[in-house]
Amino acid sequence: MHRYTFPKSSNAGVFLDLLWRDKNLDSEIKLVGNQRIEGFRRSSSWAKNQSVYFVAEFSKPWEGNMATLGVNDDKFSLF
Repeated sequence: MHRYTFPKSSNAGVFLDLLWRDKNLDSEIKLVGNQRIEGFRRSSSWAKNQSVYFVAEFSKPWEGNMATLGVNDDKFSLF
């Protein structure tokens, strides 16, 4: 479990880099309500088919946009 505290500011952000390091086989991030994201990353390196799942909950409602870039199909979507 991780816990992060940001300085008081009107601007705050989170960057999840699902492309970092090993070869990405599949990944997904989805918004659940306005204070939670869920997703997974499946990759290949020394572990040939490694899956990592995650959930992040925020203390404040989501404001603004979330952008994602599809790894396998080069699609870009903005929520």
